[in-house]
Amino acid sequence: MDWVHCNHCLRLPGAQNTFFLTSCSHILCQKCSRQDELLQTQTQHTCVVCNNKIKIVEINRNLRPDMMLYFKNPKELATQYLQNIKSVIDFQDKQRAHFSKAQQDKYNKAIKFAKECQVSLKKKSACEKQIIQEKNNLADENERNKVMIKELQEKMAEQSREIERLCKNNTPRSASQKRYPSLNGNTPIRPLSFSDVPHSTPIDGALGPNHKRPNGKSSTPLQDLFGRLDDSVVASSDVGITTPFMLGIQKKPSGGYPEKSPNFGALFD
Repeated sequence: MDWVHCNHCLRLPGAQNTFFLTSCSHILCQKCSRQDELLQTQTQHTCVVCNNKIKIVEINRNLRPDMMLYFKNPKELATQYLQNIKSVIDFQDKQRAHFSKAQQDKYNKAIKFAKECQVSLKKKSACEKQIIQEKNNLADENERNKVMIKELQEKMAEQSREIERLCKNNTPRSASQKRYPSLNGNTPIRPLSFSDVPHSTPIDGALGPNHKRPNGKSSTPLQDLFGRLDDSVVASSDVGITTPFMLGIQKKPSGGYPEKSPNFGALFD
């Protein structure tokens, strides 16, 4: 430190010389500072260079760091400052990178969440469209069911009216009309008669008890019935096809009955 000297007497530092630093930024040797005299008289220090009231401190290795800074080599101080600056820059860059990475992670999470929300919204929209479509289909089906129910109700009402009409038509009748039950409700009930069927049996009471034969004798209905089995008699009547003809019995010859009886077994072959 070739620049250190007494600002009053220009004395350089030496082994026996003590220098002081004043609060007015002057350097004084022990003689110019009158440190010994001031200690004995206990008077206040006065700078011999600027005549200002001052405080002094001895220049040695025990100076405070903020005062020692002024006596260091600028190159060493610059190197130290550069190291400090580099440390400060590295520390700040590290903190800045950590914060930037945290922000980037948060941004990536937000982007991922936004994409998931978009996919969820698309699915939700598709589900809503499907639900609306199903609702419309159910509404249409409900309308068709209402129309069908109305038609069925009308048919049921018509059937009820028809049942009432049939019940009214099937009211109780006289005893003569109930002699023969009807198999069909709509078939009119009438007495069973075979008057219009062709047969050989005498009709209209011809076989009554007062019927007489041609010889003048009275006969029973059964005797009269066998008496009428003559084909010539039956054929001449207006009854129609005779019973022997319907049963396949041949007409008897004029000379009397044949020697053999008719073969009725052939009818069942």
